Amino acid sequence: MKISVVIGTYNQRETLKLTLESFFKQSLNPAVYEIVVIDSESTDKTETMIEQLKPNCRLNYLRRKNQGKSAARNFGVSQTQGEIILLTDADMIADPNLLTEHLKVHSQQANVAVEGTTYNLKQSLPVNDLRPDHPDVAPYIQQRIKNGQRLKWSYFLSGNLSLKRATFLAANGFDENFSQYGWEDIELGFRLSKMKVPLTYCAKAINYHYHHKPLSYNNSN
Repeated sequence: MKISVVIGTYNQRETLKLTLESFFKQSLNPAVYEIVVIDSESTDKTETMIEQLKPNCRLNYLRRKNQGKSAARNFGVSQTQGEIILLTDADMIADPNLLTEHLKVHSQQANVAVEGTTYNLKQSLPVNDLRPDHPDVAPYIQQRIKNGQRLKWSYFLSGNLSLKRATFLAANGFDENFSQYGWEDIELGFRLSKMKVPLTYCAKAINYHYHHKPLSYNNSN
């Protein structure tokens, strides 16, 4: 298993379905990747939706007590089999080449964290219309950065981010004291920078944030 996709979710059945289906359509050989979904006690029949899916890759769906986003992700990583983990969310639609592009960087650099390009939607769009040149999408990171550029730890944003499983575990994962929405990823990025793990930008590793959340949003996805 080359790469494991880790997704936390809580009551996001509809967007999670779209996200999972986008990972079923990857250009990468399905035999070399898996998806691990950690459901923090959703009450919207997420489990029923999962049962009706027809994944072409290994899909491991796990329900556990809601203890916050960091705890859910840490548990998810502990259940993975891949050498590389991709951290994303239940409302991030993956470009077909997302996993391929992340793996390309890891094949060229021994121990690196990879930040991809996430696009936000200016208004609601059909999934089939999602593309970088659509007038109603815009990159989340507005600063001009070049493909392959080394980024500061403050760009460690886990909606589209990959690193070695061993590196994540060596850093003890996310700090589970972060139970609210946000900041746990940037804090981990800071600790990884102290471990001399570079953060590299991969422009072609694309996904789309299909919804927005206020900073007060508190769940485990």
